[in-house]
Amino acid sequence: MTIPVDIQETVSRELSTVIDAVLDNYEAQGHGPATLASVRGAMAGGLLERLKAEGRVRVEDEAGLVSEVDTLIERAGDDAFAVKFTRPRASEDLSAVIEALLDSEDHDYPPTLSGVRDAMRQGLLANQAGHGQLDIDDEQSLFDEIDALIERHGMGALAEELLRYY
Repeated sequence: MTIPVDIQETVSRELSTVIDAVLDNYEAQGHGPATLASVRGAMAGGLLERLKAEGRVRVEDEAGLVSEVDTLIERAGDDAFAVKFTRPRASEDLSAVIEALLDSEDHDYPPTLSGVRDAMRQGLLANQAGHGQLDIDDEQSLFDEIDALIERHGMGALAEELLRYY
């Protein structure tokens, strides 16, 4: 079955969090690629309880998450690779840059991806490097990453929604 390219945009942020947790576990344990079936199995095997305890998933979301993954399995098959259903997030370093911008100013509106890029160009990266919060050698990769996120989500996408940790 063909999976639409933009399927990640229809997956809830909460389910993307669950899938990311499964992918991290699979990578750590050296398993093959995680599938929707393995996501469903991990959810039934206690993953949701752990994520609730960590505050990454709300108790009231559990039934909706189970229903959402079951719907994805119906649409794409239980052998569909789980990674295709995750929402791209900012890296840890770019998340730190976004958080620094969020913490640095009073905003009438939340910063967009283009606002983050503008702040990066106007010295936010140099400021963070000067305070030892960022390696200045990472500057080009951060610009490449923000540009890729802008290309995918648009200049007006809210930067906060792409934070790695929320």
